[in-house]
Amino acid sequence: MVHKGMKTLYTISLILLICMVSVSHAEESPVPISESGFIRFCDLTNTSGEELAPYYVGTVSKEVLFAPPASETLILPANEEGQVQLNLQQLAPALDPSDVGWRIRMQYQDKSGYLPTQSRVGYQYVDRNEDIPIPLVLTPPGVPTQGAKITIRPVRNLEQQWQSPAITIPEGAHLDLNLGLDLRWPAQRGGAIDFEVAWIAEEARTVLLQDTLIVGVRGQAAWVPHRIALEEYAGKTGVFEFSTKSNAEAQPEPFVYPLWGSPVLQGSAPASTWSRPNIILVSLDTLRADRLGLYGYDKDTSPNLDAFAEECVVFEQAITSSCWTSPSHTSLFTGVSPSVHRAGVWSSGFQWSREWTTLAEIARAQGYRTAAFTEGVAVRGEDGFNQGFETYSDSNMPQAHDVGKIERTLRKTKNWLKDNGDLPYFLFLHTYEVHAPYGGPRSWAVHYLDPGFEGPVPRVPTQEHTPERTALLSKVYDGGVRYMDHVFGEFLNDLKVSGQLENSVVIILSDHGEDLGEHGYHGHLRYLYDDTIHVPLLIRFPDAMQKTGRVPQMVGMMDVFATILSLWQMEVPHWVESESLLPLIQEETRDQYSRKHLVSTLIQMAPGLSQKAGRLIEWSLQSVRSNDWKYLRTNRGWHFENVGNLEAGSAPEEQEFLYDLKTDPDEMVSVVESNPDQSKLLSDVLELYRKHAYNRREKKLNQSKDFSVEEISEETLKGLEAMGYL
Repeated sequence: MVHKGMKTLYTISLILLICMVSVSHAEESPVPISESGFIRFCDLTNTSGEELAPYYVGTVSKEVLFAPPASETLILPANEEGQVQLNLQQLAPALDPSDVGWRIRMQYQDKSGYLPTQSRVGYQYVDRNEDIPIPLVLTPPGVPTQGAKITIRPVRNLEQQWQSPAITIPEGAHLDLNLGLDLRWPAQRGGAIDFEVAWIAEEARTVLLQDTLIVGVRGQAAWVPHRIALEEYAGKTGVFEFSTKSNAEAQPEPFVYPLWGSPVLQGSAPASTWSRPNIILVSLDTLRADRLGLYGYDKDTSPNLDAFAEECVVFEQAITSSCWTSPSHTSLFTGVSPSVHRAGVWSSGFQWSREWTTLAEIARAQGYRTAAFTEGVAVRGEDGFNQGFETYSDSNMPQAHDVGKIERTLRKTKNWLKDNGDLPYFLFLHTYEVHAPYGGPRSWAVHYLDPGFEGPVPRVPTQEHTPERTALLSKVYDGGVRYMDHVFGEFLNDLKVSGQLENSVVIILSDHGEDLGEHGYHGHLRYLYDDTIHVPLLIRFPDAMQKTGRVPQMVGMMDVFATILSLWQMEVPHWVESESLLPLIQEETRDQYSRKHLVSTLIQMAPGLSQKAGRLIEWSLQSVRSNDWKYLRTNRGWHFENVGNLEAGSAPEEQEFLYDLKTDPDEMVSVVESNPDQSKLLSDVLELYRKHAYNRREKKLNQSKDFSVEEISEETLKGLEAMGYL
């Protein structure tokens, strides 16, 4: 059914469309192919230089040629009949000249901002050419409450057209692009959009691609990739034309927005002047350093990583900045600590501010293709991790007893490398395979169990601390490490056989470890013992550099940020806390690495208590580690489950612990009382660190006293539950 007034979509004058087209390119100088061998069309449409916002189709985000219209969300009161009054002219987003109206999404919610379980969603279209009442009266579906969440979004004309600047096609070139439909708002099944790409040169127009995407067709809720060979146009100068329109033979669907994902003109190779290496950054989530042979473990859990380590620089004491995924990875990508970037403040959502410049953004600006293949949950692109990535996949959302995650993730990675590995790239790969649920396929999960074991395999940590269960979980964890090593070893071999290692820096690390009962706990969200913050870190340099060896000094996993910038011969920005590890690779320059202490942090926000007190109240666990000592301090009691149960004004309990790592490397006996001077020294270090971090955040934190919990999606909650967090 076509909505009243929607004929505007199909009768808008072509004059408006022509306004979107560059009429003449005859006198333009052709856009040059970058030194790294390609042209991103998204850069050509982003003339403002603002950050490109990636968009999801399915579970993969890509940069888009034109962004869908931005929406405006309002919370408005409802009267006794459940009606909501909206002044559309004042509150709605402004329309572009070719926009045809607004679509309104409405849903009742209670005054605290939560959506009742019986709340349903309704939609209403308003044509810009109709007489719009002031106010517009809306009635959301379902049981009325005191208010409603109203979201207003412009409706675009589906007939769009854009021409690139003049481009001279290089030898061996092809055009890669992805077609998609923005289906974040419901659309009518059967609606269809026609996509077309044409090449215009010497007054001739040649159609290179025609495709139609249909709402509701299996497989078209994901990006549809295309590669267009351009050999016959090599040496010619012309323009590319991208156009869309509603399919004339299908059911008209005005509420679908067409997306052109990451269109890139690729040459066959970078310029001869290009000398920077590729970067392959690998995060093996939840992997303890001491469960690998290359770190001295006496079981054969890691034969492939052990062999690969012979080609690497191995950092023996790499310490991560937090004990769980979101804050550790954010530090990796931003070069700042959790107390500064504030990502992963447990129970306040996972999103982090896009004010921080990421490794991927820097790589992109330096001329690299950027892609990431992850398994979601705490590294979801929409929480900020896709910043700077042309392609970001977090499609393998963990489910209970899910097995083979790493195989699917690596398959996607290898497919991407097959299509894009000839040009410089920055690639991020992340897997939860070692994370709970432990073990991988059953044949691997029982690998270290007694022969003939036939019982159920425990895969998710519980707080049942019997010696038998603790030993069983530890062996299943080892089985998962062995399975990961087996599959990842095949991937490393593929990189070698395909020649990708010749000019690539491969960095393998983990974001945190796992407590397997050593301190009366299973998991990683309670303590900052080395079980959870001592992680593997290996760097393999390109063949021409041939750097190998072992570094005994303590280093920060966050230092990978500055290390990569140093490899690119870039200065480290002044706001970055990360320090390059390159001086440690040579004996004669090791004293140039200045770190003597490393701070790790777990932050828990108490939104309800903060709201009562009118100030931000947090419980935090922080550690300061040197080569020989570990100091821990908590101001939230030792168990985070108790957070939020205190009344406003009550003082959180503070505890401190000190461990002599020379005589007590397992951190079993606190010597805080018998070593007051050492405790005071490390306590002062922590205070200086905290003042530095909070001074940098002070302006942002003091702007608002809104301590409400950010919404966490149902999908993410299910993933957290499957992984043993909830």
